[in-house]
Amino acid sequence: VVTGIFTRKAESYTGAATTIKKEELQKMGNQNVLQSLKSLDPAFHIIENNDFGSDPNKAPQIQLRGQQSMPDIKGTYNGNPNQPLFILDGFETDITTVYDLDMNRVETIVLLKDAAAKAIYGAKAANGVVVIETRQPKAGKMRISYKGDLSLTVPDLTGYNLCDAREKYEVDKAHGRYSDPWFWEQYLNNIKSEIERGVDTDWLAQPLRTGIGHRHSLYLDGGDEHLRYGVDLLYNEIKGVMKGSDRQTFTGGITLAYRYKNLLFRNQLSTTLNRADDSPYGSFDEYAKLNPYWTPYDENGDLKQIAGSTGGGGLVGVTCGNPLWNASIGTKNFSKYTGITNNFYIEWQALSALKFIGRLGLSKTLNAREDFYPASHTKFLGYSEDKFFEKGTYSKLEGESSNVNMDITANYSLLLDKHQIFLNLNYKMEQSRSEEVTFTMVGFPNDKNGFITSGLGFNKGDYPPAGNEAISREIGILSALNYSYDDRYLADLSYRASASSRFGQDKRWGQFWSAGIGWNVDKESFMGNVSWLNMLRLRFSVGSTANVTFSPYQAMTTYNYTTDLIHYAGIGAVPITMGNPDLNWQITMKYNWGLSATLFNERINIDASYYKNKTKDALMPISLPWSVGVSSVQVNMGKLENSGCEFAISAHVIKQKGLFWMV
Repeated sequence: VVTGIFTRKAESYTGAATTIKKEELQKMGNQNVLQSLKSLDPAFHIIENNDFGSDPNKAPQIQLRGQQSMPDIKGTYNGNPNQPLFILDGFETDITTVYDLDMNRVETIVLLKDAAAKAIYGAKAANGVVVIETRQPKAGKMRISYKGDLSLTVPDLTGYNLCDAREKYEVDKAHGRYSDPWFWEQYLNNIKSEIERGVDTDWLAQPLRTGIGHRHSLYLDGGDEHLRYGVDLLYNEIKGVMKGSDRQTFTGGITLAYRYKNLLFRNQLSTTLNRADDSPYGSFDEYAKLNPYWTPYDENGDLKQIAGSTGGGGLVGVTCGNPLWNASIGTKNFSKYTGITNNFYIEWQALSALKFIGRLGLSKTLNAREDFYPASHTKFLGYSEDKFFEKGTYSKLEGESSNVNMDITANYSLLLDKHQIFLNLNYKMEQSRSEEVTFTMVGFPNDKNGFITSGLGFNKGDYPPAGNEAISREIGILSALNYSYDDRYLADLSYRASASSRFGQDKRWGQFWSAGIGWNVDKESFMGNVSWLNMLRLRFSVGSTANVTFSPYQAMTTYNYTTDLIHYAGIGAVPITMGNPDLNWQITMKYNWGLSATLFNERINIDASYYKNKTKDALMPISLPWSVGVSSVQVNMGKLENSGCEFAISAHVIKQKGLFWMV
């Protein structure tokens, strides 16, 4: 079991952890790592989002064993407060990196679920931990491997049963909404004449396509017992079902490993280039709202800006734009990022039973987004004449983030007769920094002049340009002990103390612990005659973890300078957030009971667990009088409890050379 900090023998581990090999992962498809994990472990759940559908540029919402924090409140959390922690080759990473990760690089994935398994990550482990280890170069002559994949994204409209043009006409006729009989008659006659000339638009099918994507993965490695090298390259292009919805990713990496006597040096350098284009055809729900007796084209076969209109005759008139028009006028909606990561490792085998490991990780990401809507875009149809020079908007975002982290680990093992002890000590420091700036220009009367400096001025609501910056620092100390007697009786203990700059001045430190016990029943003498049972383990664990995914400055009062408050002493400032110096750690107590069994020469595997998680001091906003200057302050007062059962069974129906069937 690889935890990202140390490795344990599965036979002596009491934590609830699922290990997934690369062969199992690749059998679940070639979409991405997250989608394959969903099919392999019932605890790994992807929250369905009907608003996003199959958009390839939306990272999924992940939960591991349910929800541990209150639902997201704007301004409180960074991203999904219930998202698990992702560890890639021993270093923390984000969900976007995992989403774009080359599946062919993955060697193993371990899901850490209970306190005994994940308390070693303490301050960030309340939502579970996903540990990903990539392949390392092997000695020998240079080997080159290539794998290409073709993917299809096919729209499915079988769940929709909307009216055709004639059916919609009958619905409108039966539910007359207009008080003016003459207008109502004219309205229905116009609809009927459109139907009689053959108008019956299937709006749902207009922006859709069958997306054909492709991925190419190249890997080469080699070396000798002293120096090894590995180079990996990936190009992945994903086509969504909405026309123009694309995602392109290029990644490259170099791994060098050098061994000198009892010292091992390893360096991994990787970079990722990504561009994500949103569909210029807009949102799919726009098409579901359009009437089938409207047509997107005029009598000359050209796209119309206006699909149709409703209202009049005593009702407020509503003009409905044609979303197909928006795709023909140079609309831009795309984002891109460039990330570079360098991870350096050094291992020193001081004694046969004592090893020291030092790691240093550096990463930096540059991200940008641009959204351009020309003046003829249908979103500006409702603009009055006095807003003529505000038609057309161009928004641009630029940001960067960086992370520096290092840790030192000491691993000690001791074997005395039937007693086996593994002891781990770890010290870690980390700093994360990010900043982001957004500004919007308005006034682009010429659709073909889509450069941001061509705008006539700043948007009044977005001036001065908006932005944010954040910096956080953390340190932590960890000790972990694993004990087994005769491979029958097992115990795991861990203790972690962490300090974070996100909390109040007197609440920086948090302490987390776990304890787990296990019993390998199959090792007992009275089980010697049970030939069909290969392994039977009972386990229990209890411990505490925390969550620090919220914004870095919740404990501090922050201000914003404003030119509306200028006086003789200088520029005035207004409060943005009200700080809470008593802001404390959000603690989750976790209890887990489990059973694991392997039967019939490892052909059948069974894993069952019951868990209960209790969260206290969850972060919540408390409303304040407006006279204070802010609407709310963050306090620790929420409580949350969830429990559940997991049951997984797998069977190797056929397990022969050249033929494999598992259910």
